[in-house]
Amino acid sequence: FNLDIVLDLGSDINANGEKLVVRCDGEPPLTLNAGNAFDNYKWNTGDTTSTIQITNNGWYSVKVYTNDGCVLEDSVELQVSKPVLNLGRDTTICNPETILLDANDGFTGFVWSTAQIDQKIAVSQPGDYFVEVTNKFGCKTMDTIKVSFTDKPTIDFLRLDTLICGKKSDILNITADEGVFSVQRMSDNFVFQGLDVTVPDFGTYPLKIRATDEYSCTSDSLISFGFRKTPSIDFSVDSTKCYGYNLDVKYAGNAKIDASDFIWIYGGDTIIRGIGLDAYVVPLGINRVTRDLKLMVSDQGCPNDKTLHDIKVIPNLQMWVEDSLGCEPFTTKFMATNTETVTYDWDFGDGSFLSGTTADPTHTYQNDGYYPVKLKVITSKGCANEVRIDSMIYSAPIPSSGFTPLAAECLEKENHEISYLGSGDLLDTYLWDLAEFNNEEIIQNPGITYGPLIFNLKNRPQANIKLNVISKYGCKSDTAMVLVKRKPAFSMISSSVAGCTPFEPIFTASTGDPVDQVSYSWNFGDSGQGSGGQVTHAYDMPDQKFDVFLTALSSITGCNDTISRPQYIQTYPKPSAGFDMDHTVVYNDKPTVNFVNSSTGAISYLWDFGDDSTTDVKDPSHYFFVTGYRTVLLEAINEFQCSDTISHKLLVAFDRIFPPNAFSPNAPNTVDREFKLGSDGVAAEGYHLTILSRWNDIVFESKDQSKGWNGRMTNGSSAPAGTYVWILNFNDYLGRSHRQNGTVTLIY
Repeated sequence: FNLDIVLDLGSDINANGEKLVVRCDGEPPLTLNAGNAFDNYKWNTGDTTSTIQITNNGWYSVKVYTNDGCVLEDSVELQVSKPVLNLGRDTTICNPETILLDANDGFTGFVWSTAQIDQKIAVSQPGDYFVEVTNKFGCKTMDTIKVSFTDKPTIDFLRLDTLICGKKSDILNITADEGVFSVQRMSDNFVFQGLDVTVPDFGTYPLKIRATDEYSCTSDSLISFGFRKTPSIDFSVDSTKCYGYNLDVKYAGNAKIDASDFIWIYGGDTIIRGIGLDAYVVPLGINRVTRDLKLMVSDQGCPNDKTLHDIKVIPNLQMWVEDSLGCEPFTTKFMATNTETVTYDWDFGDGSFLSGTTADPTHTYQNDGYYPVKLKVITSKGCANEVRIDSMIYSAPIPSSGFTPLAAECLEKENHEISYLGSGDLLDTYLWDLAEFNNEEIIQNPGITYGPLIFNLKNRPQANIKLNVISKYGCKSDTAMVLVKRKPAFSMISSSVAGCTPFEPIFTASTGDPVDQVSYSWNFGDSGQGSGGQVTHAYDMPDQKFDVFLTALSSITGCNDTISRPQYIQTYPKPSAGFDMDHTVVYNDKPTVNFVNSSTGAISYLWDFGDDSTTDVKDPSHYFFVTGYRTVLLEAINEFQCSDTISHKLLVAFDRIFPPNAFSPNAPNTVDREFKLGSDGVAAEGYHLTILSRWNDIVFESKDQSKGWNGRMTNGSSAPAGTYVWILNFNDYLGRSHRQNGTVTLIY
């Protein structure tokens, strides 16, 4: 046995001195390696290789053998850690409560989706919450819980009647958007499941009503209920001695007189009502189709009633009216009949009275309103009977007529609306007269309603609107009329809106209204004024912007309006042209002039030298071929194409002639066949050309510069070839005298 050979599977030593390996669930398999120093291997798993991979809990051992008979053994325990976490089921809680989420004991670390690291967290917002936990072996696991919030049940008390009459139990008329109900009787804390409640006796009971939903969310309300008895009711009627129309009536029953409400109704009309009114003299009246007397009694809110039918009245007095409705002032005729001889006292309800034997009076109501009519009759036996018919006459008012105010006397050129304004209502008929409008000007026609009328005066400057109102009673109002006017409809244009000073644009005003008659006044923004449909105005101030205002005045409506165009006109600055020249007089032998441009505010230039020559060079030099006075013109142009010009004169003076030095009568070019001396600067008067031979003989002489020497002698023969002397006397165009001489060679 070789003591140098050692078997060690590795691992920690647990508290019991045993080898232990802990792995987290889900990690890759663990490899146990017995080393490569042995010849044979025998694992308790049956494997015979030097290494094995394990995943399950348990003990693992290996025996190793060498060829020389050595045997070694080692073992290790594998524990797979599987943390278990349960946050519970998804849950719903009530607003605005808070729930405590617990990640359980037994872990060493917590990381929530909220970034908190405690075992427990309080949650007050809905959402999905998850936590990752770590146990003492460093193994991790996660769990998620969904937290939802719900509102508490909403109880609807709109149909709940808190007064219950004649019974000690009731089903409360309550609903809720969710949940079930329970009712607690606060007097003895008895709880009813549902809304069917009972009390031991009549009285006032506070009840707590609770609605509980499926999430155990509750809503509580404390409401007092009155359980009241229904009062009994009876009354007696005594006839009067005089066949009259009044009955003495007395209530009989168990209601508390001083706390109960009594309503006496006769013939369907309430004749009197009041607290404690248990007795009354009922006027039976006349002309009643139904003669029923009804008494309604309400004791602490609980009512009961009794009716006495078909009460007889003797004698049989009747009263009626020919027309009960008419328009003010309203005249109608009343009529009354009686079975006995009586005197009539009429009260027409408007402060007018009539007494006597007249049974059919005529009466006029000057003002509108409802009027009660009262008739008192006295029989020959002295019995007085009186009847009053409330609202027997209605004198209907004449509707007032008018319009809602407009925004202004002169309206803008847009849609406007106007409505009826007066005493009429929705049941009345409104007759609009819109004859002065075109169809396209009526944006919204009110028909027979009170409006609004929406209109736009597109084709005319003004129009009348008329309106009559016919009430639901057929009463017609006076005609209301309003004249609506608008401001003039016009526009303005300019022939140009920008230019160089002096800038003279043409302004034109126009109107699209074929009816309106408009005059125009202008404010050009530079203190200038103008009038008329088309005007021209000159702007002299450069580099400015001007506001332009055009005011139109209608001679038909008196309305005016102004168009303002801020900074409508712009004037451009004008450059200043200037230049200097190094000579104002030059001679034809040195006719070059240098120009220095001194213009300001310009970016380009155009020179005209007066000899059909031009250039756009800023500082040019020019060679003047033609003698005489020349006007040099400079035009300076800026970036707005505005220009300025300046000119100076210079003199190109004649000083000498530049003659040819040879000629030949046989030359191919005609100009070279004569010797001719002349120039534009030579005057015709004073010209004298003399040509001498070398012997000083005159061979040619001329006083006309248009004639030259053709090489012939004075006798007409050809002069010999050679050099000849010429002498020229002449005057220039300025009248100065000149003399030049030189030689010329005659060649054949």
